[in-house]
Amino acid sequence: MPIRWLHLSDVHESFREGVHRRQAYAEIIREIERCQLPQLVFLTGDLAFSGTREEYVSLQNQFIGPLKEILPDDCPLFTVPGNHDVDRKRSNRPRVWFRDSKERELFQSIGAAGAQYRRDLLLPRFEAYAELDRAVSAWGSDWLRSDTGSVWWSGNIANTRIAVVGINTAWLCQDDDDWGELTPGRYMVDIALDNARRTDPELLIVLGHHPLSALSGEGDASDGQRVRRRLEQANALYLHGHRHATGTNRIGDALRSTLTIQAPSAFQAHDDERWRNGLMWGSADVASGWLLLEPRLWNEDLREYKWDVGGGYNADRAPDREGFRLCLPGWSATQVVSPPPVATATKLPPGWEFIDRVVLDRLRATPPSPSMMTAFFDGVMPTWSLVLAPGVQPRVIAERLAATLRAAHSAAPRPKVTLLTGPGGEGKSTVLLHTAATLVADEQQSWTCLHRVAAAASLPEHLFSHLPQRAGHAWVVVIDDADTVAAAILAALKHLGARTDVHLLLAARDTDWRLQGLVPGLWQPWGDFRIEHLIGLNLGDARRIVAGWKACGDQGVLSNLDEAKAAKLLFDHAHDFAARQEQGALLGALLITRKGEDMRSHVGAMLHGLGRDAVIGRFSVRNIYAMVAAMHAENQLYLSRGVLSYALGCGQEELEKALEILRREALLDPGDTYILTRHRRIAEAACLVLREDDEPVDRWYPLLARAAIRYMRANRSDVVHFSDWCFGLANHFIIRGAARWAVSQAVASALLDADPDRNDHRRLTFYSSVLRRTGQAAEALRVLRASGERFRTHREFLYEWATASGVAQEFALDVWLSGCSIADGATPLRANDCKLSLAGLGSAFGRLAAQRDGAIFAGAQAACGQLGLRLRDLDGRARAIFTDHVANGRRNQVAELSVTSMMELIRSAVIHAAGDVGPEHDVAFLERILGDPDNYRYDELLRLVGGAKAKPALKAPGPASNRLAPNPGSPKTGCR
Repeated sequence: MPIRWLHLSDVHESFREGVHRRQAYAEIIREIERCQLPQLVFLTGDLAFSGTREEYVSLQNQFIGPLKEILPDDCPLFTVPGNHDVDRKRSNRPRVWFRDSKERELFQSIGAAGAQYRRDLLLPRFEAYAELDRAVSAWGSDWLRSDTGSVWWSGNIANTRIAVVGINTAWLCQDDDDWGELTPGRYMVDIALDNARRTDPELLIVLGHHPLSALSGEGDASDGQRVRRRLEQANALYLHGHRHATGTNRIGDALRSTLTIQAPSAFQAHDDERWRNGLMWGSADVASGWLLLEPRLWNEDLREYKWDVGGGYNADRAPDREGFRLCLPGWSATQVVSPPPVATATKLPPGWEFIDRVVLDRLRATPPSPSMMTAFFDGVMPTWSLVLAPGVQPRVIAERLAATLRAAHSAAPRPKVTLLTGPGGEGKSTVLLHTAATLVADEQQSWTCLHRVAAAASLPEHLFSHLPQRAGHAWVVVIDDADTVAAAILAALKHLGARTDVHLLLAARDTDWRLQGLVPGLWQPWGDFRIEHLIGLNLGDARRIVAGWKACGDQGVLSNLDEAKAAKLLFDHAHDFAARQEQGALLGALLITRKGEDMRSHVGAMLHGLGRDAVIGRFSVRNIYAMVAAMHAENQLYLSRGVLSYALGCGQEELEKALEILRREALLDPGDTYILTRHRRIAEAACLVLREDDEPVDRWYPLLARAAIRYMRANRSDVVHFSDWCFGLANHFIIRGAARWAVSQAVASALLDADPDRNDHRRLTFYSSVLRRTGQAAEALRVLRASGERFRTHREFLYEWATASGVAQEFALDVWLSGCSIADGATPLRANDCKLSLAGLGSAFGRLAAQRDGAIFAGAQAACGQLGLRLRDLDGRARAIFTDHVANGRRNQVAELSVTSMMELIRSAVIHAAGDVGPEHDVAFLERILGDPDNYRYDELLRLVGGAKAKPALKAPGPASNRLAPNPGSPKTGCR
C-alpha cells in the first residue's frame, strides 16, 4: 500500500497581507479535505518571515492548529528550520568565526562540547522556532539543543518501515550571500542517517530547507559533497524548499542515489504571477519502486489548486494521474523484471535474480563453450548455463526434491524449507540449480525462482513477503551457502505469515550450518523444515555424470572407455574418497577420474602455472590469488575489489588486468560482488599447497585488514563489511583455537597500525581484547597503560583495562578501573556501559572477597548484583551474572539492600580496593589518570537503576571522572 504525504515549505508567516494569508491557509485545508488525507506532513523551513515568537504563535493559531484538527490522529507532522526562521536581530555573523578551523571543528563535533558551543553561539537565533517545533512536531525531542544537532524518527505506516531525518541547513545563515557557505554539519548528518538506517527502513526521507547545491562551496569548510554522498549511500528522498518553485533532481547512480524534491512556496505573495503559491503531494510504493509526485499551484482566477505541469518532464508524466511518476532511489529498470507478470513489481537487492521460463529458454539457446564445460567438469562453480547445457543430467536427488516441491505447489499447509547439506565439494550447488530449473520448466505448474546469485548478498527480512502473489503460482527461493545468512532466512520466513506459495531450497556445508545453532525446532513454527544429506555418489548418478561428459565431448583420460566402465571408475574413486572421510569426495573423484590427478595435485598444477614475477608493485599473480584463496578458505566472503586494490597499491583498472589472468585460468568465481575462488574446497587446497611451498599464507590477513581500514577512510562508508574487517576477522581466528591465535593478534595489530596517530581508542581497545583473549593479558596491560593518558576519558577503554587487570589477577586494580568507568562524567552513562562495568566490578569484588575474606567486598559484590538486576533490557548472560553476584552475597550473609546502602557499599569498596593497589603499578600515575576514588560520584548509575539522585560528594570530582565520555559504536558484546 502506498504511503502518502503532504509537503509544504516557505510559509513565511508574518503580519503582511493578513487577510490573503488566512485565505491561503484555508484553501490548503480545503485541498487536504478534498484529496485523500496524508499519512505524514512535512514543513521544510521558512515557517516564519523574521523568526520571531509572535510569528510562530500566529502560525500555530491560524494554520498548524486547524491543519492538525483535520489530520488523522496518527499522522505525524515534522518541521525543520530555514533561513527565515533565524532571528536576525540576534545574529552573530557565524560565517566569520566559521572560517577558523578550530571553531569550525567545535561546531561540527558531536557530543556535549559541540552542543554547548552551538547553544551558546547559534541557538539563541532559533529559540522561537525551537519552541514551535517542540509544540507541533512529532520528533519528540529538543533536537537543536541536543548533542547530535540533528534528529531522526522511525515508525511503521501502511505496513512499511519508514524513517524520517531532520537536518538544519540554516545553522550558518546570516545574509543574502548564504549560497555555497552553508552546512548542516557533516557529523550531524552522519549520526542522524546512521541511526535512522539502523531501523532498516524501506523508505528513508531526509528533510532540509536548502537545495544540496547551496551547501557546496569552495575550500575545506564546504560539506556539500560529503552530505550528497551520504544521502546517496542511504538511498534517501531529500525534501526541501527555499527556491519557491517545484522541482526534482536525481543524483548518484542506479544503486546509490538520492531523489531531491523541491516544494514551492506555500505562501509568498497574493495574486502574483511570478510568485505563485503551491504545495506538493507525494506517495511512495516501496513494493513497486514507484514514487508519484503531484505538484499543485494556486490559480487565483479559478480559485483552486491546479496541476503544476511545469514541475517535471513529459517523459515522467504518470499515465493516469495529474502528476509525475519516478523510480524511488536505489531502483533501476534492470532490477524490475517484466517477463513473468508475477514479478513485475518486485525490486531485488543487489546479488539476487529472478529465473523464469523466458530466462531458461534464453539460456538454453546459447549453450556454453567447450572450454566452459571443461571447467565445469573440473569443478568450477555451476551456473544456470552450465547445468542447462545439452546432455548434462540432474542427479536423482534433484528429481526427488523437485517432486516434493511440486506436491507442495498448491497443497502445502505452510512453506517447505529444505536444507541440502553435506561436506564441501559434493555437488550441492549443482543439485540446487537443477531442482529449481526442473520446477520452472514444468509446463503443468507455474513457478518462478528467486535466486541468490552472489555469495555475499544480504537478505532483507521482507524480501520473501514482498514477492507478488498470483493464483496458481508458486515461488522457489534458492540460496547456496545458506549458513552465511541463516538467521536472516529465518527472519524472512517469519514475515511470510499465512502465505504458502513461497518455498525455500537451501544448501550449506554441514559443519558450517551447525555453527549457526539454528536447530530444526526453531524453524517448525514457520515452515516445514527438513534436511537432505548429500554424501557420496551412487552408481546411477555416476552414469548420469559420465553421460554428460560424453555428450559434451569432454572425457579426459576416459576417451577409450565406454560409459559403463567410466561410470564404474568414477563411482569407485568417489567411494574411496568417502571411505577416507575426505572433504570434497565428489570433486576429488571427478578430477582423478577425468585427469588422473587428485585435488592437491590439480590445484598444485594450477598454482605452479601462475607467474611469480611481480605484476603490480611487488606482488605477483600468484600472490594475488593467494590473498583471494586465504580469505575464501576461511569462509570470509567479503574481499572486495576496492580493498584488494588498496592492499596491492594500485587502481581498479590495473587490478582488473590481473584478475582477468586468473579468470582465464578459471580460478575465480564468476560473481562480481566479492572476489572468491571458484570453490571453497579449491581455496583450502590452494592454501595447503602454498604452505607446503613454504609460502606464509597467514601474512595476507593483516595486510588485507589494514587495507580495508585505509580504503574506508578514503571512501568513507563504502566498505559494506567494515565491521567484519574491524572485528570479525580477528574474532574468527580466536574461535578457530589456540593454533590460530597468532593470526588474530597480527590482524588486530594491523588494524591498530592503520591509524598512524593511534587516535582511535576503539582499535586500541579491540587490540587489547584480542591479546587478553589469546593468553597475552600482561601484554594487553602494557599496551593499555602506555595509552592511559590519552584515552582516560573513554569508558570503553577503562572497561577493557579493568577486564585485562582481572584476567591478570590484579583484582584491586580491576575494581579501581571499573569504578572509574561508571563514575559520573560530562555525558550520561549508557545502559550497556553500565551493564558491562557493573557485572565486571561485581566479579572483581567477589575475587577480592575470596582472596582476603573481606566483608566489604562480599557486600559490594551483592550490591552490584542487586543493582544490575534493576537495569532494563538485560540479556540472559548479564542476568545470570548479576543473579550469581546476589547468590554469592547471600552465602556471605548479605541481606537485601536499599539503593542507598548499595551505593555506599560500592563506593567504599572501590576506595578500599584502590588503596590496596601495590606500588608496582605506580599509584601516583594511576591517580593522575583516574582521579581520587574519594571524589567519584554515581548519580548516573542511580538514574539507570531507578534510584534517587545521590548527595553531592564532599570533594570536587577527580580529573578523569570529570571528563568521562562513553564512545558510541563499541564492538563489545556480552559481559567480559
